[in-house]
Amino acid sequence: MRGDGRRSPSGIIAAFLALSVVWSFWLEYRHWRGDDVGLNGVEHVSLDLRFRWRGPRPPRDDVVIVALDEATIQAEGAYPIGRGAIARIVRTLAAAKPALVALDIAFVDPGNARDTEDLANALRSTTSVVAAFGRVESDASTSTVRDSGLNAPRLAAVVRPVAAIADAAPYGLANIDVDSGGVPRFAPMIYDTPDGPDRSFALAAAALARKSSPSIGAETITLAGDAVATDFGAYVPLNFYGPAGHFRQISAARLLTGDMPAEEISGKIVVIGATASGAADVFASPFDPVLPGVEVWATAIDNLLNGDALILSRATRAFDGAAMLVLPFSAVVILEGAPAFAGALGVALAFLVWASAVFVGFSQNYWLSVSLPLAAYVPVVSIYGVTRIVTERAALRRVAAQRARLSVLQAPGLLGHILEDPGFLSAPMHLRLTVLFVDLSGSTGMAEALGPERTQELLSGFQTLVDQVISAHAGVLISYMGDGALAIFGFPKPAEADAARVLAALQALRAALATWLGDLPAAARSRLDFRMGAHFGPTMLSRIGPADHQQITVTGDTVNVANRLLDVAKEQKCRLIVTEDLVEAAAKTAGFHDTEGKAAPFTIQLRGRTEPIRVRIW
Repeated sequence: MRGDGRRSPSGIIAAFLALSVVWSFWLEYRHWRGDDVGLNGVEHVSLDLRFRWRGPRPPRDDVVIVALDEATIQAEGAYPIGRGAIARIVRTLAAAKPALVALDIAFVDPGNARDTEDLANALRSTTSVVAAFGRVESDASTSTVRDSGLNAPRLAAVVRPVAAIADAAPYGLANIDVDSGGVPRFAPMIYDTPDGPDRSFALAAAALARKSSPSIGAETITLAGDAVATDFGAYVPLNFYGPAGHFRQISAARLLTGDMPAEEISGKIVVIGATASGAADVFASPFDPVLPGVEVWATAIDNLLNGDALILSRATRAFDGAAMLVLPFSAVVILEGAPAFAGALGVALAFLVWASAVFVGFSQNYWLSVSLPLAAYVPVVSIYGVTRIVTERAALRRVAAQRARLSVLQAPGLLGHILEDPGFLSAPMHLRLTVLFVDLSGSTGMAEALGPERTQELLSGFQTLVDQVISAHAGVLISYMGDGALAIFGFPKPAEADAARVLAALQALRAALATWLGDLPAAARSRLDFRMGAHFGPTMLSRIGPADHQQITVTGDTVNVANRLLDVAKEQKCRLIVTEDLVEAAAKTAGFHDTEGKAAPFTIQLRGRTEPIRVRIW
C-alpha cells in the first residue's frame, strides 16, 4: 500500500496497533473463560471442514457395537426390544468374556418383573453398565460442581434405572448436548445433579473397562495412570472417526440365534444400542447427517480409553491468543511498511502460515480456533484498509492540487521530476542535448500599437502554441523569455533519435506559427514574425538562485550557440537556422531523410565565440 511513498500518520498507525492489541486481549479473555462470543457456529463449520480434510480413519479395535438394527426388530417383531431378549444377548456376550458390556438403554419403567429380574441376573454375569438420563433445566446451563471447581451440565433430576437393574449394574448418565447443527461436540464426563456430581455413561464405561476409579483434574482425566486431555476438566472434545457404521458392528439378531462371534467380542468393550431407522436416537456428525447415539457413545468411550480425544486445553487457547494478537498486529505493520503488492503478499503469507499451523495441528488432534483469530484479524485489517483508502485518497487530492498549482508555474516536463524527487538537480547534470530557441520578432512595435492587455493576450496564444508543439515532440520547455522560449530535447535520457525528432518539431512549429500569424489581426500580422535556432551538443542542467527560491536552467556553449543563431536568422532573413552538428546527428537515425534543407551548409563566425561553426538554413 506504500508503493507511492506515502505513509499513514503515525497517530493512525499507533491507534490501529493499540486497537488490535485491545481487541485481541478481550477475545482471548473470553476464550480463556470458555465464553461464546457468538462465533461458535463459524468455529464448528471450520471444525467440520477440518474433519473432512483429514478424512475418515479407523477407530482402535477396543470397542464393538452390538446393533439393535432392523434385522433385530424383525426377529423380535416389536420395538423396543423386550428385556428378556436383551438378557439373552447379554448372556451370549458374557460367554465370550468381553471386557465390558455397556447398554445404551435406560431401563426406567417397571416392565415385566420376570424379564427385569432375568436381565438383572444377566448383567451380573459380566462387567456391565447401563444408561440413565437426567432432566435438563430450562436454561440448559452449566454449573461449578461442588468440591471440584469444574464446569458441568446442570440437571434438574436424574431418572435412574429400576431398582433391580440398578442393583445389578452401575449406571452412567447418557445426556448428550449438541450444537445448533445437531452435532455433539463434547462428551461431558460429570453432571451436576441435586444429589451431587454424577458420572457420564462414557466415563462409567471407561472406568469399569480399566478397572480404575477416574481422577478428574483441571485439564485431564486419569484412568489407570493414563491421562486424557479435557476442556475445563469435565468435557472431552469428541474426535469422530468417520460416518455411521465406522465402528465394527454385530447385529443383535445374530446373538439371539446363538451365532456368537467370540473372536470379535473377547476382551472388547461391547456397546449395545439402537441403530435401526426410526428406533435410534440420532445426531449429526462432521461426516454424516445421521449418526446413531450408540456410535456417539462408542466414539466417546474410544476417545477416553485411547487418549484419542481432540485436545482443547489451556495450551491451545494460549496459542489461539497468540494468533489473535500476531495476525492483526503483523498485518498492520506489513501493510504500512511495504509497497502495495509486497504488503498484500506478506499478509497472505502470514495468514497461510497460521492456517497451515491450524490444519497441521488438527492432524495431531489439536483443536485450534479458526473463528477467534479471524474475528481478531478481519475487523482490524478491514477498518485499517478503509482508513488507508480514505487517507490516501485525501493525500492524492492534496498532491493533485499541489501539482495543479505548480504546473501553472513550472514546465510539465520538469514538474514530475520535481514532485517525485525533492533532490532533483541538487547536483548539476551534464548531458548532450538539443537546445532550441524561438523568438517572436517585432513584438516591441506590436505592444506599442495594441497596448499591454492585447499584447499579453497575443503573447499567451504564442506561448501556448509553442508549448503544445514542443511537448508533442517530447521536448521540455525550460523557460519563457518575454516574447521567446527556450526548450531542450533528449531529457532526461538522451536517445539517438532525439536530433531527428527536433528537426520534425521545428518543421511542425514553423508551420503552426505561420498559420497562427496568418490568423492575427492586421495590426499585429504586419509587425510580427518569428525566428528559431537549434544546436546539438554538451549542456549542463542545474539550479540557480538562493536556497529558498531556485529555478532550473540549462547552460553551456550549446545554449549560447543556439541563442546566437537567432541573430544569424535575422541577418539571413530566414525563419529557421540549425547547426550542421544537429543535422549530422539526425542523419544517424534510421529512416531520416534531409528533405528540408534550403541551401548547402555554410560557415559563420558567431559573436563572442572563437571557433567558427557550420550552419544550415532549414
